Amino acid sequence: MLDNMLPPHVTDRLAKNTGTIIADNEPEVSVLFCDLMEFHTIVAKLTPTELVTLLDRVWSKFDELSEKHGVQKMETVGATYMAVGGLQLDGCQPRAIVRMAMDCIEEATNFMQPDGTPIQVRIGLHKGDVLSGVVGTKKPQFSLFGDTVRAAENAALSPLLSRSSRLAHSSHPILPPPATGEHGGADAVDGRVHARADVAVHPPGV
Repeated sequence: MLDNMLPPHVTDRLAKNTGTIIADNEPEVSVLFCDLMEFHTIVAKLTPTELVTLLDRVWSKFDELSEKHGVQKMETVGATYMAVGGLQLDGCQPRAIVRMAMDCIEEATNFMQPDGTPIQVRIGLHKGDVLSGVVGTKKPQFSLFGDTVRAAENAALSPLLSRSSRLAHSSHPILPPPATGEHGGADAVDGRVHARADVAVHPPGV
């Protein structure tokens, strides 16, 4: 159970000393917040069983994406999914977190709202330093703290994200600047284009 709840480096340390306090400074990680749009409307139109079934299907798919791209799922709270790349100096993984974000946007459209329209998501990304640690004993939770987390969450909830725009970075670029001669406003990831700065991105077909 703990192996599914906590990152490998945490379970390894707990196995060696169950009484130790797990707390680290992570110098550079990439954080993703994914928010289901119009969630209050969805809740109002579904029975408890229908709502839980829908969320289980969506979050399970996103769990598969986190495994696919090698990033760490952090938690789900209500209509929000959080993931992080680059824990324990694992290269920050900005491209992995962007690829996951784009896949989340695409995969969400495979799930239907009660009125038959596809589920839509808003995603906020930010990279930077965080504090991490395990809190609680009865139900221990691995958590991240700091401005990087807050910036990613705020980007996901930005009013600048309209119905036709699904992905926003905070003001700190996620990916490094393009090489000389490349387009200065976007980077290509697996053939899909996304913005590097504080702008929203249109998914394919929108």
